[in-house]
Amino acid sequence: CFNGFGQYDNDRMHNSTTAKNMLLSIYGTIQPSVLLPYQRATLEGTSQDDGYLNRFQIIVNPRPIKRSGIVQEPLDPKLQSDLKAFFELAGFDNFGFDETVELKQRAVPFSNGAEEIFLSWWKDITKSCEDKSLPEPLRRYLRKYQTFLPKLALILQVVSSFDSTKEELKTTTQVGKAATLSAVKLARYFESHARYLFAPNRNIVAEDAEIFPVIY
Repeated sequence: CFNGFGQYDNDRMHNSTTAKNMLLSIYGTIQPSVLLPYQRATLEGTSQDDGYLNRFQIIVNPRPIKRSGIVQEPLDPKLQSDLKAFFELAGFDNFGFDETVELKQRAVPFSNGAEEIFLSWWKDITKSCEDKSLPEPLRRYLRKYQTFLPKLALILQVVSSFDSTKEELKTTTQVGKAATLSAVKLARYFESHARYLFAPNRNIVAEDAEIFPVIY
């Protein structure tokens, strides 16, 4: 996969574009019976454990629920239009940095209040990573969260800076408290699913679970 640091030429039959901020996200689902061998290999630490599950930064393992009377609403045209405008801008915007500054050197700090929130969460997740009562595969997986949350908070901050009326992104000079709190809530939610997936002695086929892995 493209590493995201640098430009990427996107050639098509009728036109060619250059993505300045290339990012590839993979969304997918998997059947329980297909996932089971990977889960067993990960939990048992066999030679077949190739790190497959740990490659996914976000895994959602929904519990079976009864569905009745669900009505699918049509998508909001304005929301679709705003999303399209946002992603088009995000693909080419410099986010307030000079064009000569390399992507690896671009950094946005936490605000003072946001940093306190992050450090509090960091202490909690570090304790979990060092808690030997937890399965080793889970602790390995949770170590990814130490770098995942700052990225998630920054993404949420950039999204909140989007002005749909003017179709422009405001310069992000720091990651604020609201974005950091939202990132912590999401991280804890995803962590609960990881704990469910990596719990020992589980039979995901019998539970008729579905896994939705997502890479960011």
